[in-house]
Amino acid sequence: YAAFSDNKLIGYVIPVETQGYSSVIRLLAGIDTKGVMLGVAILDQNETPGLGSQITEIKYGQNLPWFTRQLSGKKAPDLNLSTSGVQAITGATISSRAVVEGISKKAVEFLKIESLAMLYVEDLPLSEPFLNPDKNLKQSVNKIIELSLKLIGTN
Repeated sequence: YAAFSDNKLIGYVIPVETQGYSSVIRLLAGIDTKGVMLGVAILDQNETPGLGSQITEIKYGQNLPWFTRQLSGKKAPDLNLSTSGVQAITGATISSRAVVEGISKKAVEFLKIESLAMLYVEDLPLSEPFLNPDKNLKQSVNKIIELSLKLIGTN
């Protein structure tokens, strides 16, 4: 999902599903146009209570979960527990790693596709979509999908 402010693209919200220790963790990751983390919202998880479930724990006096808050300001494609300065939850390394690496993997995939799509769209004449919107939209979408699949190596 693209985020705009005053008709200017300011970032994206990327849905992520990743396997934790005992459940699938579903979340949304917000990044700016350069891939820097703006925030994370964990939508659903069923990790071990008191351990992995701490990925959603909000400490007293704060308004956001401490684990996901530490991701803000870091480059999403570079996230990992070893080198990006993200502190894993004690006793819940698998859940911590799942969130961090899930976001990183999806961000890399998304940013590759998004940058390729933007290159393609920038080459389209502005008047072309108005001549035959259904035909041109379908062709554009198919071309973006085709090029994206080639870029990520699935075709």
